[in-house]
Amino acid sequence: MNFSESNATSAATSLYKSLKASKNQKKVTLDKTLYDGKNNLSLSYGSSFSSVTGGTKADKFYASTYSTIIDGKEGADTVFLQGTAKDWVIETDKSKATSKSGAVITLRNIEAIAFYKATESLVRS
Repeated sequence: MNFSESNATSAATSLYKSLKASKNQKKVTLDKTLYDGKNNLSLSYGSSFSSVTGGTKADKFYASTYSTIIDGKEGADTVFLQGTAKDWVIETDKSKATSKSGAVITLRNIEAIAFYKATESLVRS
């Protein structure tokens, strides 16, 4: 399933509404400090997607070391590849990135490519 900004927001809103109120609360409301519409999709450890599609805003995709297709769609989208530039061979037109381990990431509508260390936390407050 491809998540867009609108259906991810809808899923989060539905989840919050389904939470039961505590004894001191009459009603559960969507807490904007918990969900701000950014980085709204996470995967459990060890899971993978065969393809990912972004939305209309500037998306950031953190790729791992398995083969996949990433389509940024609209916006100024960035793919973050695990490791360093030495670990990847990137086509000059940014259509494909191949890791030394053999993973091939097909890129569509991606404006920038950056790198991250897998040992660093990707969640920032």
